[in-house]
Amino acid sequence: MDISLTNILIGLIGTTVGAIMSYFGVVRKTRIDEIQIALISWKELIEPLKEELRATKEEVMKLRAALESAKLLHEKETGRLMKRIRELEQVNRART
Repeated sequence: MDISLTNILIGLIGTTVGAIMSYFGVVRKTRIDEIQIALISWKELIEPLKEELRATKEEVMKLRAALESAKLLHEKETGRLMKRIRELEQVNRART
């Protein structure tokens, strides 16, 4: 068995490089896991808000439709009342 300084040095360098690569692999995996957990948490927080936003949009659409309907009814009623006012004014003028 011939153990030389070169073989020991090569073994030491190989082990050191392997250890460094493994360390950074573990660190990277840990960061990825942390990011994944954070993203899942954000998704769980956002889902109810998305549903609430969807419901609010539907409610706004219904309110807009009701407002438009009320506006049309108001315009119709205003027109009818203005017509009645003109008729009454004409009657008053005719009397005087």
